[in-house]
Amino acid sequence: MEAQQYYRDLEPRLAIAQRANKSRQVRKIHARIVNRRKDHHHQLSTILVKQYGAIFVGNVNASSLAKSSVAKSVLDAGWSQFRTMLS
Repeated sequence: MEAQQYYRDLEPRLAIAQRANKSRQVRKIHARIVNRRKDHHHQLSTILVKQYGAIFVGNVNASSLAKSSVAKSVLDAGWSQFRTMLS
């Protein structure tokens, strides 16, 4: 399954709202990103838990990856949140 890019999808609209100082619209866009990501993580984790008896997650240090050149993509994937939902 390919990683969804929730932030990247709404990034142009978010940039326009931020430049126009529309803080209410910016909050709505950020909330939409969070809700879409959380919904996808819930659906995917539920499917995995129902399909497999045991799930082992490797030790991926997402916080150090968030400081690298691929930080925006790592944060957009929400690895830590997904790992928490699996447990």
